[in-house]
Amino acid sequence: MICEQCGNKISYFRKDSTQGWLCPGCGWAIATSYISEIDQDITKYSLFIKAAENIDRDKIRLISKIAGVNFLTARQLILTGNVCIIRARAAEMKKTTDKLRTAGIPFEIVPEFRY
Repeated sequence: MICEQCGNKISYFRKDSTQGWLCPGCGWAIATSYISEIDQDITKYSLFIKAAENIDRDKIRLISKIAGVNFLTARQLILTGNVCIIRARAAEMKKTTDKLRTAGIPFEIVPEFRY
């Protein structure tokens, strides 16, 4: 697209929750809001951890923080498995699953989580 003010090529931008077009020459711009698909998803997802054998202190701490339980309860949850530790919307669930993947803790999400 070409700027009507100065004739320079305008470029598309998207930052956080804003998107639009901006002219680098004269500064003319048009902007609107941008809401990502994951932020629009209002489904409540349930995350179930699977039983794990190779557990360490860091994994137990992570489960303790996510589930909001003490260290001993978190340890038991990991050993038992098939326990729902959090129900959350997509954006929060994505952050949680990233942490669990990094830690190597197996899990399952219901309903299917596509993010």
